Amino acid sequence: MLPFVFLPAYAEIHYRFRYFFSLLTKREPEIIADVPYRLELPQTLPVLLLVKDAHRYPVTLHKADVFIDGQKAFSKEFNEVIERHFFETILEVPTEAQSPGNRQIVVKCVYSIKGKTKTCINDNYRGSSKAPLPCRFTNSPLPLATGFVYGDLHSHSSFTEDQIEFGAGIAVMQRMARAIGLHFFAVTDHSYDLDDLPDNYLKNDPELRKWKTFWQMVSGLNANPGQPVIIPGEELSVGNHKSQNAHLLLLNNPRFIYGRGDSGERWFRFKPDHRLEEVPQFISEQALAIPAHSAEKVPLLQKWLINRGEWNAPDLRHAFIFGLQGINGGNEAEISAGIQQWVRQLLEGRRLTLMAGNDAHGNFARTRQIGIPFVSIQETDRHRFGVWKTGVFLGKSAENPQEILNALRLGNVFVTNGPFVDFNVIANEGVIPVGGTTNNIKVVHCTVRSSMEFGTITQVQLLAGDLKEKKERIVWQESFEPNQTFNVQEKITLRLSPQIGYIRCQAITQTGNQSFKGLTNAIYVHRSS
Repeated sequence: MLPFVFLPAYAEIHYRFRYFFSLLTKREPEIIADVPYRLELPQTLPVLLLVKDAHRYPVTLHKADVFIDGQKAFSKEFNEVIERHFFETILEVPTEAQSPGNRQIVVKCVYSIKGKTKTCINDNYRGSSKAPLPCRFTNSPLPLATGFVYGDLHSHSSFTEDQIEFGAGIAVMQRMARAIGLHFFAVTDHSYDLDDLPDNYLKNDPELRKWKTFWQMVSGLNANPGQPVIIPGEELSVGNHKSQNAHLLLLNNPRFIYGRGDSGERWFRFKPDHRLEEVPQFISEQALAIPAHSAEKVPLLQKWLINRGEWNAPDLRHAFIFGLQGINGGNEAEISAGIQQWVRQLLEGRRLTLMAGNDAHGNFARTRQIGIPFVSIQETDRHRFGVWKTGVFLGKSAENPQEILNALRLGNVFVTNGPFVDFNVIANEGVIPVGGTTNNIKVVHCTVRSSMEFGTITQVQLLAGDLKEKKERIVWQESFEPNQTFNVQEKITLRLSPQIGYIRCQAITQTGNQSFKGLTNAIYVHRSS
């Protein structure tokens, strides 16, 4: 990947062009501490301590102290010489004395390199804020209903590693997922990283050892009972209808597919290895193909330098595409753009399932990434692991990747960064869930649940898609006074015009100045002629 491409990832600071000056480069390994953005008590607080590139810059790690709201909560002596490419450990910090609320975590590391003892706070990047890492301690699980499970469908591990970025280890991600309250997550490392040599991201490996190790590791971690299920995946760079490189999530597809078009590994060769219409011949029947960050606007520099492209309406019409990852953990405008893109497809008669992920490369409490290449580090609270979630009705606890993918395909799915939202329809055929189809709608049952963490419910809406006029209209809504209710169950009688092709439900909650949103997918209306 070229260093002029900005991604929400732990920042790689050692790569630079020959003879090119970098303000970020240090002759010591990257040292990073991170915590989950939320923690369900009474779990211990998992604190990640990651050291990268110590094989180039050996370091002695002496000690790590963890402070919660300014008070020392944990200390560990290491006195360990680290000479590995990738070292990570989880410090399990006791929380018995902690109460629910927003906590500020500081990790102080003492280390020495070439005989000189140094201290870093949360990381050793030049130009980073060193600000405390935020974590919400809570006694309550994520709002949910029986039979539903939560997951993050787009994330990256340490198998994604190149000139500008890297992620955390998959075992670390599984521990963080449990802390957050996720039941599953998909690891979707870049196709152009998974084909590299294990110890050199600048060279490709014809034996695909990283890819094979990746699958072995996921299989081993999934054998641990009671842990969040890991869906193995690949973020494939594939040619859209303009022969530009768009990104496609391939979930649980055992065959590796090359996608090097926008890798920056082949100078002046940015043509996609494959086109979208070729994808069906490469994926197995059990795999899912989902357009990644489907509403993302690609910066002009990326279009010029690496032939990056966007997902347009013609690209979404391929029969193998059953849904899209319209929400990618971005800012409010980016999330709105993803929802609008999905709604446009619904109004065109396309029955696509909306899904959410965060595109996190590590980034559990805060995103620390390259800002200006070779010059600055940028920090943000976007693209954090597990913030935007995909909820899916499974009918039981999550046990393996395939049953989750089968449930996703059925479409009883909602997306949220806070409240649980669900509805069903009473029709002549019986009870129709989200993702289903009915000939008529008699009564709608709507359920919304929140918690102290995400605030009280302020609004619930039912929206209907008019396929003739190509627009949505609100067919029912109810607003609630602040601090009034955390649970809503409504029984609504609707009369819909013949041109309505679907209905969906959405809800907003609020606590203080912060609001949260949940959206169901659609129930479709099929009118007999």
